[in-house]
Amino acid sequence: MSDRATPQSEHWLQRRVGDIVADHYTTAFVFKKYGIDFCCGGGRPLQWVCQKHHIDPNALIAQLKQAIQSESVDVDALAQLPLNELIDRIVQHYHQYIRYRTPIIQQFAEKVARVYGHAHPETVKLLELWQQWSAHLLKHLEEEETYTFPFIKEALKNESFDRAKLLEDWQAMHRRMIDQHQEEGTYLERMRELTDSYRPPDYACRTFRVLYQSLAEFEDQLLAHVHLENNVLFPRFEAMLKRMSAG
Repeated sequence: MSDRATPQSEHWLQRRVGDIVADHYTTAFVFKKYGIDFCCGGGRPLQWVCQKHHIDPNALIAQLKQAIQSESVDVDALAQLPLNELIDRIVQHYHQYIRYRTPIIQQFAEKVARVYGHAHPETVKLLELWQQWSAHLLKHLEEEETYTFPFIKEALKNESFDRAKLLEDWQAMHRRMIDQHQEEGTYLERMRELTDSYRPPDYACRTFRVLYQSLAEFEDQLLAHVHLENNVLFPRFEAMLKRMSAG
């Protein structure tokens, strides 16, 4: 380990990895990236972990702090942005969040299904559901970024389009997006059923608990994401097209 911890970081280094995850489960994704065991090995202090894995403590602590800060996003503030900026923020935050979280949640789900599957067969069903849903969701993101968002951005900057035709094309695209969002809602309902609304058994290990906490946060992020599209971006864009077509 080439870098020494700063005095401000000393209190972090004395904390146990498992306690950090218990207080802020989003830090589990950082530990996972570094190959640090926060479950069975969660009783070890962060300083010991950094020394064992030859990790710069300042870099690790900075990433842990960033993970904690990312736990909340001001959705109301995003809703006030111009449409171009709103699209960029949706992609930068919500789409990137899904792409980053999906494979890690997959790993957690695989471990929980492997360890608890015999006693809790719902964890095996949850893994299967997650695999289906994540594939469906990633395909949806790709469609938004390839077709839906470029369509909106091009319409915003190009006033020479046939507005009536543009509105007709948009309404067909809009219906498709809404249908896909409703499918996401169906997956969410099934996930809540399998996890008892994300309540693990009392004796669940840290990985089991982090999995359910991650899924609960994933739902919150997805609902905020869909809200910004269904209730803000899409209606504002369609209203603009209708005004321009009428004019």
